[in-house]
Amino acid sequence: MSGAPTAPRQLYFAYGSNLWLKQMATRCPNSYYVGRAVLPDYRWLINERGFANIVPASGYTVHGLVYELGAGDEARLDRSEGVSKRAYSKDYLPLLLHRAPRALRIPTQSLVEDGGPERVIGALQLQRTSARKHRAYLHSKVLVYISYDYVAPGDPRTEYVDRMNYGIRDAIAMGVPEDFFQTALYPLLTARRPCTTLPVDSLCVPVVPQLYLHQKLGGVGLPATHAKAHHQNMGHTGTVIIRRPVGVHYGTGGMVASSPVP
Repeated sequence: MSGAPTAPRQLYFAYGSNLWLKQMATRCPNSYYVGRAVLPDYRWLINERGFANIVPASGYTVHGLVYELGAGDEARLDRSEGVSKRAYSKDYLPLLLHRAPRALRIPTQSLVEDGGPERVIGALQLQRTSARKHRAYLHSKVLVYISYDYVAPGDPRTEYVDRMNYGIRDAIAMGVPEDFFQTALYPLLTARRPCTTLPVDSLCVPVVPQLYLHQKLGGVGLPATHAKAHHQNMGHTGTVIIRRPVGVHYGTGGMVASSPVP
């Protein structure tokens, strides 16, 4: 691993799918990981295009990750965020930045290639709690991509839910409080329609960090421990979604999903 860059570069606050380190490393190959941050007086939502957005909202906060952009990275982000098509606009906002320990302020690509954030943190004998308690300071000008044209609530795109869940996994590993995702994101991401209509003994398994069962008829939600018994007692075919963790591992090729974890 190489050390953190010495010259100051543009800081970028990610709150959507760029929380996923592998995606960020692909889009911005010269970026460095800096830490986590809290943006005050904004609220997270899924807009009518099916993607993440933030809107002004007094008393709310948005948590995310901060990267330093390298040569050419900002132009690449502009393209991927659809700036020329007005999908998103660029703004520069003040936020509270919790810098990661110096040993973690490394190229984003290295975090992916070295086995993923949890393995890197483990190798450095760092704990999530220590990163979470790292002192914060106000940074006055951080790049944020915001959609001012698409601010109405909408349903998330299926492929976007999957990318967001990879990002949530990485963000929690890097110290972002899981409570934020449980409160602000999970209700919006897990409310999407079933991938398909299946018999009750079939599974539709998106990548989300908790297990839920939802019966289309009546919208019954049950804890994981009751899901099997409820299957047996339904006595008919219906539409269900079972959401549970999917094993994810990192390698030289990046993040790969494996079979569901019980």
